[in-house]
Amino acid sequence: MSVAENNSTMQQEQEPEKMKKSLGVRFREYSLKVKDLMVDPNESDFTKSISISVGVFISIVPAWGLQTLIAVGAAFLFRLNKPLVIAASYLSVPPILGPILVLSMGLGAFFVDKAVHITLATANYDLVMAALHQYIIGSVVLALIAAPIFGILTFGILKIFVRKRA
Repeated sequence: MSVAENNSTMQQEQEPEKMKKSLGVRFREYSLKVKDLMVDPNESDFTKSISISVGVFISIVPAWGLQTLIAVGAAFLFRLNKPLVIAASYLSVPPILGPILVLSMGLGAFFVDKAVHITLATANYDLVMAALHQYIIGSVVLALIAAPIFGILTFGILKIFVRKRA
């Protein structure tokens, strides 16, 4: 029997085993693998909370289209939990994006000479550029505020969870 025939026979024998497992069982096994990857027991709670903080910061700062790339780079550079950094960098999804924009514009108003209040009726190029400047400043300030808050909350939750588990 050749090597190719042997490999083919082994694949045919393994396929029924895979088919025996239900979709729920396979999903449960996959979710446990993901959980182990994301919540590595060999990493400290501090590293996990810093990972969340960095991800939240990247999520709020206006780096449109580059958030995942920046998150991966930051996770490698600072040796953080990569799945946690990437997951936290997806905080700015549509349901949460509205409050992030409003808070960024509001916080940015404190740091510009003339705050911009934009409506669809008054929108023009100069007003939008002024609003963009205000938004960028406000989003950086919001990121600097939100990142430590999320990190501290994560650290506290992990300490409570570990204490209950032990």
